[in-house]
Amino acid sequence: MESDRITHTAWGQFIQAQLLMSNPNTPIILQPNTTLNEKLNIMETSRLDINDKVNVQWYCIGHGGHQILKSSNGIDYPDSVKRDPLEASLYDMVPFVLRQKNQDLTEEEARQYRLKRIETHGGVEYYAYYLKRMTIEDKPKVLIETTVDGVKQVKPYTVTEANLSPHKPTLSPREVVSASNTKVRVSIGASINFTEQDTENLKEVFKILYGTSKITLISEIGIVAGSDVANVSVAGGRTGNELKGATVVSILSVYHALHFSNNGFEERLELGEKTPLATTSPIVTTVGVPS
Repeated sequence: MESDRITHTAWGQFIQAQLLMSNPNTPIILQPNTTLNEKLNIMETSRLDINDKVNVQWYCIGHGGHQILKSSNGIDYPDSVKRDPLEASLYDMVPFVLRQKNQDLTEEEARQYRLKRIETHGGVEYYAYYLKRMTIEDKPKVLIETTVDGVKQVKPYTVTEANLSPHKPTLSPREVVSASNTKVRVSIGASINFTEQDTENLKEVFKILYGTSKITLISEIGIVAGSDVANVSVAGGRTGNELKGATVVSILSVYHALHFSNNGFEERLELGEKTPLATTSPIVTTVGVPS
């Protein structure tokens, strides 16, 4: 995914910093006014406990991440809106599903969703589901990214004994250090498979919220971390799982006009280290160029 399409939030890095400290006697602390639980009033007073495990497994959607611009020849086109790392939610978040109270999802269907609450629209009460599960790869990878003549190449990196025995770089009197065109990054792959059924559900959401399904679109996606809690009472009186400490760790700029596509879409994500690290290591490439 292009780096200009993704904004990592300060609140995700705030959690990550605490996880790296790994103090077994201290729970993860969340800043006030940074969780979707608070925004949606779902388990909003709950705090993370020492035994709570925080994972990135969920995503939310919205339609406020774009603007319509006009080209020099007068043609309208959508463009993404700049995001800020201090943002803790989407501009215009919408639920994946709205179901009348007597037509709720089955327990099996509901397992892929979190952050469920009751909303009233047009005098009718609905169950709203705001998070959906992503698919996460099992293992992280270390990748080497090289750009040659404007063409980017990405290959897996193989660690050897040389990594434990690095040597100081040496430069001749007429050499200078150049900016590296090689970067190393850690990648954890994830994918969002927005299905045909998801599309139909969202069209119904837009019809209920805005009176028409013709404007059904997604232009912002929030990647969400939190602690999954089992055997709690969720909206509607069921006992099931719910997410506490739901924190948007990254925001993706997308544009999917779903009124014109019944097939849904798929997004491939990278959830590894936030910033690629420039490398001039001789283990990978040479470091000097003639002055």
